[in-house]
Amino acid sequence: MLAAYAQQLLNLPEQRIHSLQWSCFYYQLAKQLGFVRRKRVEHNLIANLVLGYWGAHTLASFSLNISKVDENNWLRCLFRKHRKSFSYLQHLIVWQACYEQQLDLAKILFEVSQLPQSHYDDVPAHIEPVIVDQVRRTEWQHVVAKFGVKGARNQGFAGLYIWLYRHDKQWLMQFNQDSVRPSIAKINKVDWPCRDKKYVKQLISLINEVETQLDSDRHTVTWLVTHASIPLSQIKHLEKLPLCKLFFEKYCESIEEYQCRRIALACIDSLKKYEQLKAWRIERIAGLSKERTRPIVSQLLGYAVKYEAS
Repeated sequence: MLAAYAQQLLNLPEQRIHSLQWSCFYYQLAKQLGFVRRKRVEHNLIANLVLGYWGAHTLASFSLNISKVDENNWLRCLFRKHRKSFSYLQHLIVWQACYEQQLDLAKILFEVSQLPQSHYDDVPAHIEPVIVDQVRRTEWQHVVAKFGVKGARNQGFAGLYIWLYRHDKQWLMQFNQDSVRPSIAKINKVDWPCRDKKYVKQLISLINEVETQLDSDRHTVTWLVTHASIPLSQIKHLEKLPLCKLFFEKYCESIEEYQCRRIALACIDSLKKYEQLKAWRIERIAGLSKERTRPIVSQLLGYAVKYEAS
């Protein structure tokens, strides 16, 4: 029967139905079934009806489980204000459980399409007649000149603003727009060129110290900045530190460069211990593996092993 209803839906002409019309339809359906109490839908009663008709196992086979504990399960959302669309299967399952007689899908869709599309929130509010009160206008002009538009409302003149908004809105909006204070340009108090020279000197001094230290960690931007005693927050402003940026581009190590340095250190360590250079031994000392070693590093390791063997 469900498959027959699905085929019937496919054969019907396409209709555009607003989400508010669906919300209204399902609220009326709950009301017809006696599942509305004091304008509130009794979702647990609807869940009992649908579960009793289909059974939890069948609904699970459709991947449409209904959990009474979950406040946002699909069945609750269907009988609430529609904020998203629902699948044809969800609609059919509910209709088949709620209507005892044979379903006439064309009739149901027609009835839904005839429901109002407007919501009380969409109805325009009552517009107050325009009243020109020069005293209130003058007072608002004075407080805005002193505190600004937002400041005036926060300084106890919210009532005056509301009155003008209701009775003299066009003048109020125009005056407020004309009274917007220009934003003050941010004054650059930092001497970035001076700071750039200072930082790059610290970085050069650091690289001169660690350049021959093969056992140091990978020379990343963070590592260099930290060891040069430069605040990490300054890295966010590299566009204002061109000398530092050039330094990082030259001296920061790539993964391949770092792995090559570890291979070199491992070879030196093996030679000091008079050990034969074997690829597996060098990789183990360097903390590398065939999976992690980059191609160019493997090539360097091969040269080192062949050179020692010769």
